[in-house]
Parts: sequence; C-alpha cells; structure tokens
Amino acid sequence: MKTYKVVYSIANKPGRKVALFDAACADFARMKAYDELGGWSIVTIWEVTEL
Repeated sequence: MKTYKVVYSIANKPGRKVALFDAACADFARMKAYDELGGWSIVTIWEVTEL
C-alpha cells in the first residue's frame, strides 16, 4: 500500500481541498476518493500524487 494525495473540489462549494488515501495504485486512490467523498457526480478530482 502506498499513500496518495488527492486534490479535489466539491460541486457548489468554492476551493480545492486535499485528502490522503492509502491504496495500491493511483487509480484505486481515485476510486476510493470518489466513494468516500460523495461520488463522481459531486466530486471533481484534479490531481492524484504519490507521497
């Protein structure tokens, strides 16, 4: 498992936010972020970076 920094924003809320997720790869971190933060229709992910 690796730790990934996910930069995201939520619909109708200004600004970008940062969350950390443990996952096997960047794609899994992105999927985990969508699941935990509210779904693909609400969350926009701008960047996924391995720490």
